[in-house]
Amino acid sequence: MTKRIAACIGALAAALASSADAEPSPVVIRRSADWIPATPCTEVAPGSALDFSGFGFADGPCGKYGRIVARGERFEFEGRPGEPRRFMGVNFCEGGNYLPPDESRRLVENLVRLGYNSIRLHHHDDAWAKALRERAGGVRGEDSPRPLPDDIDRLDALMAACREKGVYVTTDLYVSRKVLWRDIGEDRDGEVNTSRFKVLLLFHDGAASNYLAYARAFLDHANPYTGLRYADDPTLAWLSLVNEGNLGNWDIAPYKEFESLVLPKWQAWLAERRTANPEYAKVPDTLPDAVLEIPKDDRAVAFDDMPGANEGNFSARVHVIAFQQFLASLEAGFFARMRAFLRDELGCRALVTSMNGWRFTAPEQFVRDSFDYVDDHFYYAHPEMLGPNWTLPARITDQYPTNIRKDDEFGIPYNVTRRLFGHPFTVSEYNYCPPWEHRASCAFLLGATAALQDWSALWRFCWTCSGKNAVDSSRKSLNHFDMAGDPVATATERAIACLFLRRDLPVLDTALATLYPPAALARLGRESADPTSFDARWAAWRTKLGGLVAETPPPGISVFRRFGAVEGPRTRDDLASDLGCNFGDVVTSPDGAVTVDRRRGSITVDTPRTSGGFVDCPGVVETSRFRAEVEGGTASIWASSLDARPLAETDRVLVCLVGDVQNDGIEYEDATRRVLRHWGKQEGRIARRATAEVSMALKSAMWKVYALNPNGSRKREIASRLTDGLLTFHADVAGDPNEAEFYYEIASKEN
Repeated sequence: MTKRIAACIGALAAALASSADAEPSPVVIRRSADWIPATPCTEVAPGSALDFSGFGFADGPCGKYGRIVARGERFEFEGRPGEPRRFMGVNFCEGGNYLPPDESRRLVENLVRLGYNSIRLHHHDDAWAKALRERAGGVRGEDSPRPLPDDIDRLDALMAACREKGVYVTTDLYVSRKVLWRDIGEDRDGEVNTSRFKVLLLFHDGAASNYLAYARAFLDHANPYTGLRYADDPTLAWLSLVNEGNLGNWDIAPYKEFESLVLPKWQAWLAERRTANPEYAKVPDTLPDAVLEIPKDDRAVAFDDMPGANEGNFSARVHVIAFQQFLASLEAGFFARMRAFLRDELGCRALVTSMNGWRFTAPEQFVRDSFDYVDDHFYYAHPEMLGPNWTLPARITDQYPTNIRKDDEFGIPYNVTRRLFGHPFTVSEYNYCPPWEHRASCAFLLGATAALQDWSALWRFCWTCSGKNAVDSSRKSLNHFDMAGDPVATATERAIACLFLRRDLPVLDTALATLYPPAALARLGRESADPTSFDARWAAWRTKLGGLVAETPPPGISVFRRFGAVEGPRTRDDLASDLGCNFGDVVTSPDGAVTVDRRRGSITVDTPRTSGGFVDCPGVVETSRFRAEVEGGTASIWASSLDARPLAETDRVLVCLVGDVQNDGIEYEDATRRVLRHWGKQEGRIARRATAEVSMALKSAMWKVYALNPNGSRKREIASRLTDGLLTFHADVAGDPNEAEFYYEIASKEN
């Protein structure tokens, strides 16, 4: 017996060793009984349960109530003071901005039915500038990717369609426009790298002049469809100066590359500081070795009490801190000059911001405080290329979060602390990127966060990067970002629209801030208070989070930590006690409307008009109004009333059940599905089967339940029963084995 056991142990050890050395076994997902063909809802049937145009989110034409203005932390219309407005939309990228005029009108009309009231023009500037040069020269460049249709005319048509329907527009004055070295006065062949051009704007006169010339041409352009310059059109409501132009994004490399331009400005700034504050004499005149990483200093005492010991480490520390302050001063000067240019020279009244991602330093918070509104970007599961850029294989980086079970921050987006109190906060790029299998969680992780935190606008990246499938994406395959081809994205946006845009979930009534006293910027503080390093984001389920530029907080805002202070941040347990909760595996909002449970991998939202949640299946989503026993993969399921009344009083309800969607034939490196090797078929998505026994409390009436087509039209009636005011039915993504069913409509007999 002993020999037999030993032999078995030896065989097991050999097998384990062999498996450890073996190559990963690829995983391919194909259509089967558990993976059903799926179509996104990209063109909504008018009047259907998916037609959100009746909610009044878009009210055209743009400018009907005056311009959009910023008042405190909210947007309003000039003509309707005291009525806060939120906006929600999508990014159009590259060719997606340049559709034939009839397609633009059709697309914008459909976006309104989808519930949107805004769009962002993105990666549009290179094609527009090229078209401008072609108009001036009377010819079209040989390197153009498209034949003769005039891109300027096409963008004019899109802007006009948006104006008519009440869909407001945001964009950046520099995104990725190609600029030659000779365009900025340098005797050098080739193009300026995009990231380097963003840096040169603050150091190179030729780059700044090139930027101003484009901004003037774009905003001075008169749209023949509206008779308005872009600068005068209230449709163009927001402007960012530079997309993702934070000067810390590339660390020290570009400053050393352009040292001959940077060093004189740095030394002049340092000399001025030394005159005002002798402590800057400790800062070297050379460029530091880093922008973002501040060397540690273990002495918890003020600057004046630190002579002598550890001098070298201290010098390295203040070197980086001072350089961060220097860069922030340049950003502040650039913004002030540009806003004066826009307002005074061009007469443009669009609200202005900049610095919308992705790395922030503490001194930049003082700069952002001068903006009309504060903008940022974030992504979950953003791909990491393992070879040449934008080619496979790619790693699915889902560390923000992996899933609710593993996330110490309970699903709160990592940018939640980047908002500044006193300003509207917008997110002009976000996505829970395909093919991440947990992306249906964004219906509640984002929808609830944005609503509770009282953010002002969301623009998902992106609807499409191509004009080919902008209007009808029914045959488009998944890629890393295009949501028009992703049924999960188009479905979860409905929950976000209800929770955030319709305000089904009320705003939290307390606020917690990192305080940035302005006086601290004029000295070499001990800590950087980087807003991205806040280690208690989970608190956003209990209180509004952000930064505050002030010497002391106003009533209603508590301080979590203070920039430049010696003491460190409080512990999680201390913070939980302050917020009236126990830090554990479950966090709830103060009124109980939101519950995040790491043990069950779930989030539930319970409001009068929208109720449901996300669960790591199998599991139960249960609220006071709604219950669903879910089987299959991870999924979100919820019910929303289709009018202003609560679920218990309405005559019409939308129910959505959506989980994982992949391309047919998609291939991963192994069963973890963390490395994507092949996208699979170019046409054809498949949805993992999920089922749910749904029950919800409704008023006494004669009810019918319909499974819906992808466009929202009624497909077929399904069995249901009403017992003591509780309606019950069975939802099944594979109810039709040839077309996944994500949507259900519950309607009283009169509807």
